[in-house]
Amino acid sequence: MKEPVQFNNESIDILFDRLLQISPFIRSVKIQEKQGAFFGEWINDDNIFTYVKDGTLDIILDSKKYAVGKGDAFIMYPYLSHIVNTTPGTEGCTLYVIHFDLFATPERRDWSVQFVGRNGRRWEDNSNDNEHIFSEIQAGVITLALHDRNLIEDLFLKIHEEYWLETKGYELACKGLMTHLLSLFLRNALTQREQKGKAFKAWNNLEAALNYIHEHYQDKTLTVTRVGLFAQLTPNYLSTLFKNELGTSVHRYLNEVRLKRAKELMLDPGMRFKEIADLVGFSSIHVFSKVFKRHTGVSASEYLASLERTGLNKKT
Repeated sequence: MKEPVQFNNESIDILFDRLLQISPFIRSVKIQEKQGAFFGEWINDDNIFTYVKDGTLDIILDSKKYAVGKGDAFIMYPYLSHIVNTTPGTEGCTLYVIHFDLFATPERRDWSVQFVGRNGRRWEDNSNDNEHIFSEIQAGVITLALHDRNLIEDLFLKIHEEYWLETKGYELACKGLMTHLLSLFLRNALTQREQKGKAFKAWNNLEAALNYIHEHYQDKTLTVTRVGLFAQLTPNYLSTLFKNELGTSVHRYLNEVRLKRAKELMLDPGMRFKEIADLVGFSSIHVFSKVFKRHTGVSASEYLASLERTGLNKKT
């Protein structure tokens, strides 16, 4: 990771000269409403802009923990490990989220929104600076000026409308609106309206545990003890860390990782449930079916049927 830029007038001019060349490509726009439950992912291929419309949440970015509230915004650059969690004891939050590339390159244009583990990167040229401009700023969480909050909310809603209606020329409109939104974020970042994150002492251990789970979820014998040994934590402390920081248990998190991969495999009409269960680390199709229903609220068969109805999974 690069060291943060020490901004002066010259470096700011250089930064904006580089940003004048961007051609933002929006991969996904969504309004997320989260209440009470753990949500969040590990690392992602995209740049991700997040604005907190209402409510509060806790996030860990670059080993620093932030308490985030209404009017705050942050950008996660590609492959930044992160944890996002609703604040325990609160009513949840509403987030405005945009997955985007700074440059619309042909090799990345058709990618879907996908969270990946450290060994699952689709972008091979990780030395390319184009998509990592925000890693140089490392602004953390920005508390936006009041007048800019309204502007960013308006811009987001216009992007959201253009993206989902797909009116003629919507990609061009989204590119212009996103450029404006990013300029507002950067103005706030460069004037240092920034929350100071607290150092998270156990971050390296938690990061190691999450890495291990994402790399070994297919192992049917994976246990909390093994994850803890790798992360140099006792099973009890690892469980406490997951509960306090992720709002979930190690076992539930492992099942969530397995189910996410299972849902991706279900997009292939040739895959059978027994094969999927085996590939993602469940001991049997019975256990897979039971866990799937408990976590998603519908059976695997019902979920597959919904994919087929929407055309996401078409049998040949």
